[in-house]
Amino acid sequence: MPFRRQLLRSLTALLWLAGAAAGAAQEAARLEPPPHYAEIARQFASLLPSAHLLQLPLDDAISARAWTNYLAMIDYDRAYFLQADIDSFLPWRERLDDDLRDGNLIFAYAVFARFRQRLAERSAYVGKLLDTGFDFGVRESYRWKRKEASWPADEAEQDELWRLRIKNEYLGYAVAREHAATNRPPR
Repeated sequence: MPFRRQLLRSLTALLWLAGAAAGAAQEAARLEPPPHYAEIARQFASLLPSAHLLQLPLDDAISARAWTNYLAMIDYDRAYFLQADIDSFLPWRERLDDDLRDGNLIFAYAVFARFRQRLAERSAYVGKLLDTGFDFGVRESYRWKRKEASWPADEAEQDELWRLRIKNEYLGYAVAREHAATNRPPR
């Protein structure tokens, strides 16, 4: 199994690079891979099993792991995507290997486009939160390690998650400023 991790990292890195290239595109409209990326994907898919140190087949099991790793890489704390987003990505779970052989990189672009959309939504929501302020008299807690948590079921659950997250960040910032102000060396 440890050997499969290296193959997974290579496939995940390709997916990440394809998505990152999508982010570098200046078009605000639909993101699509340039035509020559299809040939790069086909070459990668044909060379990886024999050129990689482990020489494992590029199959559905590798595809499923790369799918999981790619989503975890983009949304590691499961705060940006909704469960519906993850569900919409499921058809690609075991066909990434086939898509790469066919030169199809649309998965990476579709995921990254949705991430950009969710990022813009979260940015707007955080702006509203900061304008509104927080009630620090209410005792609440924020679970900041969310790697194993489920994705928010809907926007209301996501808003609550982000309200607690930003309140936690804001409180930490306020405490740090207060600490810095009271512990300054004399002039």
